[in-house]
Amino acid sequence: MDPSLSELLQQAQHLANEAEAMASHPVVERTLPQVLRETEEMHARLMGRSTQSQEENTRQAGMMLGLKGIDLELLTDKVENLDIGNSFEPSVDLWDTDVAGFLKNKLQNEILEVIEETNSNIFKTVEKRRWHSLFSEWEEQKKSILNGFSENAENSVPRTSLNCTEMLYAKELISYNNCQKRVGNLLGIFTQLAENNIKDAGITKMWRVLKHVAKQSPLCLNMDAVRTRQGAPQFLQRARLYLELSYRNHLNEVIQRSRSVSKCGGIPSIYSKVKSFVAIKFQQPQSLCELCDVSHNRPLWPHVFYSLRCGDPEAAVQFLRDWNDPHPDLRELIQHQDRFKADPDPCQQSLRHARINTSLSLEYSHHMRLCSDPYKKAVFAFVLLIEPVEPHCKILTTIEDYLWMQLTMCSKIKQLNIDDLQSTMSLKYGMSCLTGRKVTPSYFQLLVLTGHFEAAIELLNRSQENSVHAVHMAIALNELNILGMPSNELDPLLGSQPGDDSSVCRLNVLRLIITYAARFEKSDTNEALNYYYLLRHFKSTDGHNLMLKCIGDFVLKNCTVDAFNLIFGKADPYNPLFYSGGIFDKLPCSEIHKSALASMVATELTKRCEYEWAIEMYLISGELNKAMRLTCSRLAETVHLPKQNKGLRKMTSRLNLALTRRSSHLDLDEFGAFKMLIKLMHFFDFFHAGKYREALQLQDESQLIPQSCQQISICLSSLKVLGANAVKVLPNVLLAAMKIVFTEYQKENSPNIATKLQLKERAKALINFVATLPYRLPLDANKRLVQMELEMQI
Repeated sequence: MDPSLSELLQQAQHLANEAEAMASHPVVERTLPQVLRETEEMHARLMGRSTQSQEENTRQAGMMLGLKGIDLELLTDKVENLDIGNSFEPSVDLWDTDVAGFLKNKLQNEILEVIEETNSNIFKTVEKRRWHSLFSEWEEQKKSILNGFSENAENSVPRTSLNCTEMLYAKELISYNNCQKRVGNLLGIFTQLAENNIKDAGITKMWRVLKHVAKQSPLCLNMDAVRTRQGAPQFLQRARLYLELSYRNHLNEVIQRSRSVSKCGGIPSIYSKVKSFVAIKFQQPQSLCELCDVSHNRPLWPHVFYSLRCGDPEAAVQFLRDWNDPHPDLRELIQHQDRFKADPDPCQQSLRHARINTSLSLEYSHHMRLCSDPYKKAVFAFVLLIEPVEPHCKILTTIEDYLWMQLTMCSKIKQLNIDDLQSTMSLKYGMSCLTGRKVTPSYFQLLVLTGHFEAAIELLNRSQENSVHAVHMAIALNELNILGMPSNELDPLLGSQPGDDSSVCRLNVLRLIITYAARFEKSDTNEALNYYYLLRHFKSTDGHNLMLKCIGDFVLKNCTVDAFNLIFGKADPYNPLFYSGGIFDKLPCSEIHKSALASMVATELTKRCEYEWAIEMYLISGELNKAMRLTCSRLAETVHLPKQNKGLRKMTSRLNLALTRRSSHLDLDEFGAFKMLIKLMHFFDFFHAGKYREALQLQDESQLIPQSCQQISICLSSLKVLGANAVKVLPNVLLAAMKIVFTEYQKENSPNIATKLQLKERAKALINFVATLPYRLPLDANKRLVQMELEMQI
């Protein structure tokens, strides 16, 4: 039986499925151009014209791409026609002489750098303010926790952190600062305080030697104190005089302990004291061995030496005469040197005395070396200014005696000065001798007498019990401009500068005072500020006045009403620009310093976003324009709030009173904006209190919001008075005005249609006013305004 058509179709599908399952290649659907190309290729193969592998590859590629519906031939044509000549060429040809292109690229690079730098600075500023705000919150929490430990913390009496000695020094310093005429120097005041109130003989001795050596008029502030001091001969003379006076006191003490042996009597004088002292020292016969010119158990040369050691050449001459003048040339030379010391004129040194000096020097060189009397050798060496090889160990038993000998040399030879003495001591004993010993009055005395004021004070400051004396010694000498100062307050406490000699030290008095006063600035603010007042002549590293910088840092760390009242005083209720009763009012030039300090603190508070305190500081400094500008900015941000900052409101009232009195010195535009913001403040007060009619009346007086469409142009001109603050405050003003109109419209129940029409006209004027503004309002504000206006039209 012949199969039917449906059976043939089923068999054909079955064969096709089997062929598809057995096929090694996927089924390919070809387009007409591909079928034509395959036909031509088969014809070419049959004719034997193309057997290359490239054609096989092309055929397989065409089969694979044809599966995805891609025409390989068309793709090949597009690739061949693709022009890449201009693809990698620069958009702008820049030649070496293309100045315009170079400047354009340079400008673009600079703009990008400025943008990146601005973004970086903004990020740093925001990060700094964030941390500062966080630290401020932590500080407030810490204060609240500490105050919570005591129930009566507010009623407790603050205690001072100064001990008795520190308080004595502070009282004298405050009295010194408050004295306008400055009778007496601070060094004498502190020395008298130590003698009368400090029961410590060592400290009193230190103050006395410091006062004696530095007793002079202040040096010039514009000169280097170290170099000026080194070239001044009066320091050497006073140091030698102090050693001689100290030795006279030593003679008195020895004589008082041995009155029976000394047999002192007659007219009190150096002559009688030396005579009694020698009688005590050489009362044993064996002590007179090896001494020359001994008469009645009294040796001559100890009398002469100790007379010179006490600084009395006349007594030495008298002793030489009592022994029948064994060396008349020596006596005459001592007399001449005494006159020469009183009037150091080289013209008075005659040829005769020069010959005498030469003759005695030769005699010393040839004969005195064999002399067994150490006192005679020492007298000849000191009078003839000959420094022997042997250091006179038998008679110069202390370092004070050796220092006196060196000072004698420096005083008699005009070319030597304190710098030479420092170099001599450093070469003989080394700088370790001057910096490494234990602090004692004798060693402090040695440092001061050799001109090492800075090293002496720094060494005294190392011990905690003596640091208070070291600080006030530095203060007293700094007032006389005697101490060597570093370049800034951040330098080490004791150091030197380039160009200084190895023996020169500079003491950082600024750092010493700041560190000392910072310990009690919170508990004893009045005393600390008086110490900071001593820094008024110096500049900090950032160029500000150092006194103002220290006090400003204290104010910034303690932004409280009590701290401001203590430093600047309280404001007069009738004159907001007048502050009285503060610490600054007691200091000279208080008004200048007060204004500069307030301005500096205000600038820093503005950077920290503490605007209320900054406005207070601007009021104190008298910078009304800055205070008004900052107040306008704050009012524009907060004037619409229902609970305004009471401190800002009080500050605004005080500023308004001050500006009204000095309106002639102000910027009229900013003053108008300030007045407008004050009116808006009262407008929002009425609005939040529900007094809508009073608010509308005040609004109509300000002419900031139109009552009708005819007043839009007038209100636009009034809006210019607010300036940049209008963008901040106007949306809230418009919303409040529209809400008042809408509320009044809803409350209106009277049959009088004119009132409702008037309210609708006012609402329409507000919408038209918004449409004519030169800037866009926030979308939410626009939506609410339109919504309320439409509800009134229904």
